[in-house]
Amino acid sequence: MNLFGCFANYLADCDNKTEKKRGNEVKISLGSAQGYFSSVKSYFQDLPEIRNAPSPPRVFFSQEWSKLSHKITNVVVERHKTTGTPLVSSKAVATTDDWKALACICAWDGTQKHIEFWSVFVALVHMAARGML
Repeated sequence: MNLFGCFANYLADCDNKTEKKRGNEVKISLGSAQGYFSSVKSYFQDLPEIRNAPSPPRVFFSQEWSKLSHKITNVVVERHKTTGTPLVSSKAVATTDDWKALACICAWDGTQKHIEFWSVFVALVHMAARGML
């Protein structure tokens, strides 16, 4: 448990190496930290020694893992509150040309799968634009 607790603390305060090379002091995002943490859990759970063990390590129980995961979230959120930086960065929105290209591809293919994809895509965009998501 101590190893994974230390790893969680490291991720909560880890520098973004790509940004550091560019001369910016930026920490990794919450999503990246949670993703790395989850990947490590998956790696260890796939090991035969862990998978076939009569009693897996307690740290992998959902309650224990959730505690560590919440600690990462709390540290990252607190860091953003103190620095005043936004928790998530905005992304570039799709242009009208992007929408038209996606619609053409879905219509040209004409399969049920792509029609359903387009319908869900349009519904999500409209809900997000209205602030429902």
